[in-house]
Amino acid sequence: RNDTIIYLGGEVEINAGSSCLNNFSWSPFDGVSDVSIPNPVISPTSDGDYTYTLTGVGTNGCLEQDTIRIRVIDPDKLPCKAYFPNVFTPNGDGVNDRFKVLNEIAIDEILSFEVFDQVGNRVYFSASSNGAWDGSYWEQPVNPGVFYYRFKYLCKGEEVFDDGTVTLMR
Repeated sequence: RNDTIIYLGGEVEINAGSSCLNNFSWSPFDGVSDVSIPNPVISPTSDGDYTYTLTGVGTNGCLEQDTIRIRVIDPDKLPCKAYFPNVFTPNGDGVNDRFKVLNEIAIDEILSFEVFDQVGNRVYFSASSNGAWDGSYWEQPVNPGVFYYRFKYLCKGEEVFDDGTVTLMR
């Protein structure tokens, strides 16, 4: 499994796959749902960087090991700053298809999220915590170009305003 990042309170479901190994053990034990199985759920209890090692014994008695590194981030320690991509590609490939705030975990509440075209027409508005622009206006794809966005949100009890531009590419 690749290294991963989770937020404090989250968990990682391990999928070690199938093997001819048996007698599994995980180290360290803290946060591992069952240290004797190859596919436990790991949920570290504090922020920081962790390395977990899975050891298995083969039928011939040889040991095999693999590791996963998990970085745990405490959202309360994140700065009050919204981060957005500067380019997105709403082409339906499932990658970077929607324009949205990247670090929504650091934001308490989205008050408004607006996107405008180059002549000032508002092409998108949301006040939802899962607001994301799909690159359309009146359900029609807009032409590639540079768009202006305004984003107002609450973070640690304070109202914050952010704005910038994003390039839509098809």
